[in-house]
Amino acid sequence: MITIISNNLVIPENWLDSLVRAIENDYTIGVAVPYLTYASGPQHTGASFQSLDEMNEYAQNFMESNKDTIFSLNRVIGAVMVFRKKVIDLIGGNDF
Repeated sequence: MITIISNNLVIPENWLDSLVRAIENDYTIGVAVPYLTYASGPQHTGASFQSLDEMNEYAQNFMESNKDTIFSLNRVIGAVMVFRKKVIDLIGGNDF
């Protein structure tokens, strides 16, 4: 797997686990992306925070309550993407 992550993100502990698990458990998934705060469209959580502790607490609760949530999207926000290497090879790379 190949993970692309923007360098301006603050991420909670264990953020990668569910994305990797989704790809490992379903061969039809070529790229997995997380919900994001301050994003547009269906990836947006609708939350904002006053501190890192508040963000981490929210994130842990959100990840636990949504750990089995998978849905298809027509587009993804490229802030965080976990690809199967095979997908990158098939499309000939990307100009990240």
